Amino acid sequence: MSGYVGDLDEYQESILEEFKQKVQDIARPHWDNNFYLRWLRARDFDEKRSEVMLRNDVVWRRQFGTEKILEEFKVPEVIEKYVPNGLFGEDKQGYPIMYYYFDLDLKGLVHSASKTDVLKSMIVTMEKVYRTFSEQSKKHQRRIDGLIVVFDLENLAMKHITYKAGVELCIEIIQMFEDHYPETLKTLNIVNAPKIFPVAYAIMKPFLTQHTKDKIRMHGGDWQQNLLREIDIDEIPVFFGGQARGPDGDPKCSHALCYGGEIPQHYYQQKRKEAIDKTKMDMAVVNKRGYHMVEYFVQQPSSLIRWEFITEDNDIIFGIYMKKDGTPVEKLKMSDLTNSKPPQRCNCHL
Repeated sequence: MSGYVGDLDEYQESILEEFKQKVQDIARPHWDNNFYLRWLRARDFDEKRSEVMLRNDVVWRRQFGTEKILEEFKVPEVIEKYVPNGLFGEDKQGYPIMYYYFDLDLKGLVHSASKTDVLKSMIVTMEKVYRTFSEQSKKHQRRIDGLIVVFDLENLAMKHITYKAGVELCIEIIQMFEDHYPETLKTLNIVNAPKIFPVAYAIMKPFLTQHTKDKIRMHGGDWQQNLLREIDIDEIPVFFGGQARGPDGDPKCSHALCYGGEIPQHYYQQKRKEAIDKTKMDMAVVNKRGYHMVEYFVQQPSSLIRWEFITEDNDIIFGIYMKKDGTPVEKLKMSDLTNSKPPQRCNCHL
């Protein structure tokens, strides 16, 4: 199923061929013209920007282990049970549909799961989407590579907009989608948007590409009828205005869709923090824009390195570096080190 997606003019075809040559050193056997066009279209056929984007993506995928993440990463229970989303059905052209019923306890999520686990769980979701694209393409004997999203914002409230840590997490997820899953969205259908939606959209809008903004459809009170123009009624759960039910007659099709809800406090990681015996931990003060370096000597090859740390207040950036010479820690410069684990901001005070 290779070939071009859509009609390209002569100039765009030449850019495509040049782009493929420029990134030949990182190319994978399964990359076809449609794959390359995703990155070109995401940057308006700016060859240089598309190349930077794709090369950054290759590094990012290596860091997160995306090739094996579906088999190797276990989505934490709290995310599986309380982060609303799910794939169900297809539209009249065979494109898969993802439903979001926004009943998300942002504060509970930030307190119950690490940012890394949340991001990896979102990666798992997107990798499942791409696996579904492949299955739908085989089923319909033509290329299916777009996702229909139905986003029900009935429960969006001011508490979501004013919770800084939650908003920052949402922005990071959006940036991840834009940077590493470009041109995946076919349409984003927003329904039941409350009066405060323009405030929330104003916060998120700067982090959306124009391509994504162009695919957003705002629906009024007739949103169910609008969906039925593109999706057969038996492909939509009863809860969203269709006729599909779960195996036990469930109108929400909860076997496939998660509807979120308030996260019980027994999931909160703060409980684990309080249980830590601080007398067995080293203490250090790290000033703003400062750093604290701890040195360990690894004497046995293939050793497993484990770490645990907490902060009393505020988040902190944490990374692991390697040095091979005998330079004392106090005299080390960042240029003397080789990065082993990319620095990442951790909200470990929560």
